[in-house]
Amino acid sequence: MANDLSKYISDNEVRQFLADAEENLEDLESALLEVDEKGANVPELVNRMFRAVHSIKGASAMFGFHAVERFVHGVEEIYLLVRKGEAPLSESLVSLTLKAHDLIGRMLRGATCDEETATLLNALQQFQPASPEPRPVAPVAPVAPPPRPPENGEWRIRFRFNPACKVFDYATNPFIFLETLRERGECRITPITDFVPDLERMDFSVCYLGWEARLRCDASPEAIRGDFMFIEEDLAQLEIVPAPPLPDDLPSPPAAKPPVRGVNALRRRRPGEPLRILIADDEFPNRLLLRKLLEPFGECDMVVDGEEAVEIFAAELGAGRPYDLVLLDILMPKVDGRQALREMRRLERERSSGPLQESVVVMVTALDSPREVFDAYYRGGCTDYLVKPISQGGLYGKLREYGLDVA
Repeated sequence: MANDLSKYISDNEVRQFLADAEENLEDLESALLEVDEKGANVPELVNRMFRAVHSIKGASAMFGFHAVERFVHGVEEIYLLVRKGEAPLSESLVSLTLKAHDLIGRMLRGATCDEETATLLNALQQFQPASPEPRPVAPVAPVAPPPRPPENGEWRIRFRFNPACKVFDYATNPFIFLETLRERGECRITPITDFVPDLERMDFSVCYLGWEARLRCDASPEAIRGDFMFIEEDLAQLEIVPAPPLPDDLPSPPAAKPPVRGVNALRRRRPGEPLRILIADDEFPNRLLLRKLLEPFGECDMVVDGEEAVEIFAAELGAGRPYDLVLLDILMPKVDGRQALREMRRLERERSSGPLQESVVVMVTALDSPREVFDAYYRGGCTDYLVKPISQGGLYGKLREYGLDVA
C-alpha cells in the first residue's frame, strides 16, 4: 500500500471504507437521477455529485485503491468545472457519469477496467474548456533569457507585503520566508523601513516592513520564486535579480539559526505532556488514519464537520484546555474548513490569545487548487497545510517543524 500505511489499517477498516464508498456511490446516483426532476441548474445537486466523487477519490488513495483514485480524479476535474460554471451539467455528462458510477462500483469489488476507464475519461475530455484558436501575431523581438547569477553566485531578493492586505489579521508570519531563504544557503538579510509611517498613522494589522536578502546559492530564480509561491497572488511584491558585488570590508553575516516554528504549542505545554489534538474530517477513513498516526503523541478528539469543530474548539478554549494541534479538512458539510478556521481564530482573538498561544492549525485538502490553500493560509490564518493522501512521513515531518519530536 502507498505510503506504507498498511500496518495502520485492518481488514475491518477496509470493509468500512468500502461501505462508505458504496454510500457515496448511492448518493451520486440519486443526485444524477434527480437532475431530470429538478433541472441541471441546481447547485445543491452539483455539490452532492462533487462531494461524492471527491470523497471516494481521497479515501481510495489512503486505502491503496490507486486505480480507483486515478479514474475518479478525472471525473472530479470535470465536476470542479461544473461547480465553477465553466462546463454545463448536460444530459451527455449525466449519462457518462452514470457509466462512471457503475465502473467505480465494479473496480471497488475487484474488477480490472483499464480499457473502459480510459475510454470514459477520453469521452469526458469534451467538457474541458476549448483552447482558443491562435491568432496571427506580428513578429516580436526575442524574449530575453532569465537572469543568471553573477560570478559570486548571489541573488538579491526584495519583498514586502502590500498595505491593503492586512496580514496580521490572519496570523501570517513573514519570518517563515526568511527562514526558507536561510535554508537555501548563505544569506544576509536587512529590513526595509522606508514605508513605516509615524506611530499615530500606523495600522497594526499591516506589515510595513520589507526585507532585502543577499542569498548565495546555486538555485535558479524560478526555484527561489517557488519558495514564495503564494505571496505574489495579491499579497506582496517580490523581486529577484543578480546581486551587485559587496564592499571588501563588509563584516561576515552571522551564522544562520535553525528555524523555530510552531512555538505556540510548545510554550504552553510542560515537558512530556501529551498533545491535545482535534481532527475534523467528514470521511471516516481519513479520521481513522489520522487518529492512528497521531494518538501515540496525545489525546485525539474527532468531529465530522466544521460546525462541530468550532463548537468543541470553543468549549475547550473556554474551559482553559485549548488544543495544541487542529487538523481541518477544507471540504466539509455545514461549515467548511476555511469558515471553521476563521471562526477559531476569532475566538482566540476574543480571548486575547497572542501568536504564542494560538493553536497550530493544519489544513488538509485533496483539492488540486492553490487558491483554496492560499485562502486558508493567508486569509484564514492557518499554520500550514497537507495534501491528501496523507503519508506518515509527510505528517510527522510537519509535526517536527512545529516542535513535536516524533519517531
